Amino acid sequence: MSKKKAYSLIIILILLFLIIIKVLFGQINLKIKVPYDNPIYQLKINNEIKGLNMEVKKSISIVPHFLNFISSAHVFTTPSKFTIPFGEPIIVDISGYYCFSDITGKEIQISCTDYNHPIMKEIETVALKQMKITGGSTDGLTGHLIYEGVFKKNIADIIKSKGIYQIEIMLDHENINSNLIFIVDVR
Repeated sequence: MSKKKAYSLIIILILLFLIIIKVLFGQINLKIKVPYDNPIYQLKINNEIKGLNMEVKKSISIVPHFLNFISSAHVFTTPSKFTIPFGEPIIVDISGYYCFSDITGKEIQISCTDYNHPIMKEIETVALKQMKITGGSTDGLTGHLIYEGVFKKNIADIIKSKGIYQIEIMLDHENINSNLIFIVDVR
């Protein structure tokens, strides 16, 4: 057998092995611990900055559709539950930022929670994908689905009664998927 045929056979066997692994196990995601340098998001309700919880998942594709490195983090900002009077508009605005430090003389990306005075640069390409609103009870938070669909900036037309609502906004930026979660008590 010639060298060319041997190399071709080896490549075919490797590809066949990878296809079998893919069929049996699906996409392989290896979880890694890395420093949090993902974007931070700012929530404004009716032009007032509010707190939120963030679940961030960063995916780095090693072999596309086969092997990924995944890192995830949960970030909590100021209290993420607040009250809004019933009947008022509820305008949701989300901005994303990367944080940088120049403490060493060179600007480097850092976690927005590590440094007292980071240099924040707004992200222009945040894709607000989906929104999910659950709740509606005045006694406490429930899992009752009120709305699930595309992101809406004005949610007053969705929230039609007094109650406690959990709002989850799913968004993407490059290889980062984020879920922003906050609770609104409409009274």
